Amino acid sequence: MVLLRGRIYRGFESHYKANQMAEYKIDNQIDITKEICPMTFVKTKLKLETMSIGQVLEVTLREGEPLINVPKSVEQDGHKILDLRQEGDLY
Repeated sequence: MVLLRGRIYRGFESHYKANQMAEYKIDNQIDITKEICPMTFVKTKLKLETMSIGQVLEVTLREGEPLINVPKSVEQDGHKILDLRQEGDLY
């Protein structure tokens, strides 16, 4: 799953009940704030492919195209967005 400035859960929802957990253990992080589309999703996808099912990836991204496209693309790949929140200028 993905937590965008947040976390992405690697795998499918049936393996993980996100709505029952208040806190998430972040297993890996990636900062894609200096990247432009489509590299924002490509780098996120490559990082997810190195992770095990059930692990959580924290992704830091900018608003605009990355904020629109990365979460949508990640979910289309079968991952779950756990949280999406703004921290300053970043998400």
